[in-house]
Amino acid sequence: MACASKPTATRSSYAQKARHLSRLLGNVFTDELTRSHVERYIAARIREGVHTHTVHKELVVLRGALTSAEARDVFHGVIVKIVPRFRAQYVPRETYHTPEQLSRLLDHLVAPPFPNASPATLEKRQAMRVNRTLYVLITLASPRRGELERLDWRDINLAQNTIRIPKGKTKSRVVPIHPMLREWLEVLHEGTGRVITPWSCDKRELARACERANIPRVATWLKQSDVDSAVVSATMGHSSTAMVDRSTASSTPRTSAGPWPVCPVPTYTPVSRTLTRPLANMAR
Repeated sequence: MACASKPTATRSSYAQKARHLSRLLGNVFTDELTRSHVERYIAARIREGVHTHTVHKELVVLRGALTSAEARDVFHGVIVKIVPRFRAQYVPRETYHTPEQLSRLLDHLVAPPFPNASPATLEKRQAMRVNRTLYVLITLASPRRGELERLDWRDINLAQNTIRIPKGKTKSRVVPIHPMLREWLEVLHEGTGRVITPWSCDKRELARACERANIPRVATWLKQSDVDSAVVSATMGHSSTAMVDRSTASSTPRTSAGPWPVCPVPTYTPVSRTLTRPLANMAR
């Protein structure tokens, strides 16, 4: 009940972390929980190979659970003495994809088919490539998976050149349409319905696409373009600049930007040609 008012994506994230807490601490009654239990939990999770930032988030959930238990009079300990402070040693990423690298990534989002692939397979791969390309490009409006997959065509206003990002883990907001994304939206706009089909295993498949394109993984253009943190935070739906400042602390400003964060427009194959280009011609 303590997080019932939270967005669905946030509750899902809490539930995932709670499963690990239950797995390793579920045999301990709340009033019997000690600092030693929690320290052993931390050591066990690190041995399992999880990132320290993940452990930090799990301890946040544990504190919240104990606070809720305290309010229901089923926990009588001192939370700060039982759950230690844990530094996640968060290191902001310093690399980012150049416009040329993004173009290469878009060409490798789907593995090329075998030479003897059937027409049905080629058609399926082509539809997959179109959806994944739009999936990647629409992150220019919102980088959050949950927000992307809830986008409806009615949220896209081509006349005003804006996209209304629905409320999810962060607040609802209106952002401008990037020129590279607009061309795809103009061709594919269907009036109503979901903009994109959910992409399962997206992190794994994007990592493989980066390998096929021979480019490094990740980063952002917003702070690299010297856009003010307040503007970036508003665009991403954050209530303050704290998350942006922490996650981009190592970013080096490169160019001056206007009032809206506008990513560089790569040199790329126009959407009309991309949609009709045979998938079999893609570089392996």
